[in-house]
Amino acid sequence: MATLSEHRSPEASPPAPAAPTGPPPPAPRSEDRAGAPLWAVLAFTLVNSLGTGAITNGMYFLTDSAFAFSQRKQYILGVSFGVAYIFGALVTGRTLALVLARATWLSARAILLVLMGVLAIASSLPALVALATDAPAPEWSLWTAALIYGPFSGALWPIVESYLAGGRKGASLRRATGHFNVFWSAALVLAFFGMAPLRSIGRPLDTLTALAAIPLAAAVLLVWFRRTPAPHIEGAHDPRPPVFDDLLIVFRWLLPTSYVVLATLTPFLPGALKRIGLPDGWAMIAAATWMAARVGAFAVFQRWEGWHGRWWVPVAGLLGVLAGFAACILAPLVGAAGLPTMLLGLAVFGASQGMIYLGALYYAMEVVDDGAEAGGMHEALIGVGYTVGPAFGLAVGLAVGEENASFEPILLVGVMLLSCGLCALAGREIHARSRPA
Repeated sequence: MATLSEHRSPEASPPAPAAPTGPPPPAPRSEDRAGAPLWAVLAFTLVNSLGTGAITNGMYFLTDSAFAFSQRKQYILGVSFGVAYIFGALVTGRTLALVLARATWLSARAILLVLMGVLAIASSLPALVALATDAPAPEWSLWTAALIYGPFSGALWPIVESYLAGGRKGASLRRATGHFNVFWSAALVLAFFGMAPLRSIGRPLDTLTALAAIPLAAAVLLVWFRRTPAPHIEGAHDPRPPVFDDLLIVFRWLLPTSYVVLATLTPFLPGALKRIGLPDGWAMIAAATWMAARVGAFAVFQRWEGWHGRWWVPVAGLLGVLAGFAACILAPLVGAAGLPTMLLGLAVFGASQGMIYLGALYYAMEVVDDGAEAGGMHEALIGVGYTVGPAFGLAVGLAVGEENASFEPILLVGVMLLSCGLCALAGREIHARSRPA
């Protein structure tokens, strides 16, 4: 049966809308869809990395100068920090989604603001204790500061990475990720250069007090952040090659492997550089060599996309990390050649570790749909490295003694074997995934 509208006379019909004569409106840009302008995310990253990088990588130099920590204590501190970091990173993604779903008045931006306040308090804790007791800051105040800083810095970066990835995909995401890595890694180099003078004049804990201002300055940038990150874009990009999924598996094994090596190396560096003969201030500058090399790797890989989907990248990254680590561990044992051996090893290590880090983050952002979940897993894997590396160094020290001449060779061989074992597990996972069900 015909409907009333079908019998309506032409005169009674409303005029059809005029067809558009001009060009179609432009599609919204990635920046318009994102949860924050890219410049704001990068500025927030740069400022915060000055603080988190200085503490995460520089705390062993501070404890060496302020409290003359033994190698054993350095490794215990590293294990404690790593466990706290894993906790913060793992709970961020799901907890954030749960909290925001139930507390609609709360936002991811507000959580970032709270984190800035907590990190500022943690950094200033030794100074506050010293002020309250009218005595030098006790050792426990630094332990407490590190254990507070660990989980909250672990919770920070998954949220930042979700603001980075949300609303971006393809070339836009690759460009944003490249800038992100250059900014935070360059901040670490600047932080070490800034810490060196205070360490050289015998006031290492003043560094922590100065770092308390950094998250407060970063909080100002949250004005340009929206309440929540933009959702991950689905279906707005070319289908990814199947190899991306396999490479994600490989890099998710290589990322903690590289951080196991890094976290074994960093507590070792203050004592090793001292044995080579470098004074306190110059030791921190020398230690920044690997960070500067990583910045260079990030800059090159940001501009050149020929590494996407290539298997040689994880292979070269792993070999470089292990070769650089070997040179650093053996440097104190080679006499006059110790300093150039150490610097060369740090440079090779840094560039190679940068390849692994960038690959892991890139494939996580490309393959995983949820930005906070991808970032949380990425940071948790880093935390695994932060924990296992010092734990391994501690175990070797307890087994053979830190002053034993065999400590460095056993540490080196052990880390090599551990790395090979993790790579074997990656291969096993890929093989299991490729088999038909």
